Amino acid sequence: MSHGLERSNLLEVKASLSSGNEEEQSCGGRTSAVSLRKPPVLLLASLAAAAALVSLIAASSWSKGSLFLGKHVADGRRLSDEESGVKADGASTAIATNLTTNATAASLTGELSLTSWELEPLRKDSTNEVPVEEMGIFQLKSLLSGGSLDDVQRQSAEEKLKSRLSPLSEDRPLSTPMGWGNTSSLDLAGMALQMAQTSSSSASSASCGVREYSGRQWGSDLCFCELAGNPACQGSCVCPQGCGSQVTWEHSDTVTFANKARAEGCAPSTVLLTAPKAYFETPWDLARAGSECATEVVRTLLLDSWDTYQKEVGKGSIWQCFHNSQIATVRYLHLQTFCESGSFHAMPSDNQDVAHCVKMDSLDHGHVDVLTKDLVRMIR
Repeated sequence: MSHGLERSNLLEVKASLSSGNEEEQSCGGRTSAVSLRKPPVLLLASLAAAAALVSLIAASSWSKGSLFLGKHVADGRRLSDEESGVKADGASTAIATNLTTNATAASLTGELSLTSWELEPLRKDSTNEVPVEEMGIFQLKSLLSGGSLDDVQRQSAEEKLKSRLSPLSEDRPLSTPMGWGNTSSLDLAGMALQMAQTSSSSASSASCGVREYSGRQWGSDLCFCELAGNPACQGSCVCPQGCGSQVTWEHSDTVTFANKARAEGCAPSTVLLTAPKAYFETPWDLARAGSECATEVVRTLLLDSWDTYQKEVGKGSIWQCFHNSQIATVRYLHLQTFCESGSFHAMPSDNQDVAHCVKMDSLDHGHVDVLTKDLVRMIR
């Protein structure tokens, strides 16, 4: 009996559609109320096709934009305004399109999905699908402790780790304070960092005050808040990779964690994300907190990301960047750090509509001061 009812229903639908076509034709080509009676399935299919077309255009635009913006000349110079200003349109358009698509999806589903270029934290012990040649110090240590390597693989990983741990080149010595003349460059770097972090930490807390998270209660924004240890997000974890010491390196006022996506054009290709424990939605939000607060937060982020990169990834100069506030996908302030000769998500670039970047070469006090001032100026 059920098959008979199903057949009857199908015949009724078919008759209804035929009737609608006949009535539409009888109107002499004019649109009528009857001609607008489209099956819901067709309407949904049309919407799905339109959404797919938008995604395809966005992906194409992002690819074209990143092909240009994601590269810079071999000496580490960032793209100039003349080189990147016009070409930035592809990346900016794609990012804006992705944000619009995500916002629409969020309003319909109540959650924001990760896009292919959005940031996703990585566990420290994750070594899957990463070539040994591109691993940083922490991943090489994790790989060697796993015990699943053959002799050749182990030797390769050990040699790579040894090269990652080699001291900074002596052709870029740190300035030596009085009385430290006999101190090694590595010990000096540690002392300089400790002094800078101590002064920066106390000033940052005093100038910015307590800033609890007030952002979205789902997705990457909340995950970053939980990883940062903001008071409003403690006691829970929505991050798919988990929270805590297996993911983050903790500092006095910030945390650092590795990103799943990797930089291109360099090794190690690890990208680090450093976020303040105090909540700022974007670089613009930090700028609105006042010059003193912004200066100290930026300085702390620069120092802590440098420290973690040198200890856990590799030695050498690094790019440190904020995405422009209008295109940042995760609405919890974070500094992105990657190797000098690499590129990541259209960075580095001198185009301020895309990103705000500085290149850090050492812990020299004057050098750090200049970078801090430059980055604070860019985000205003």
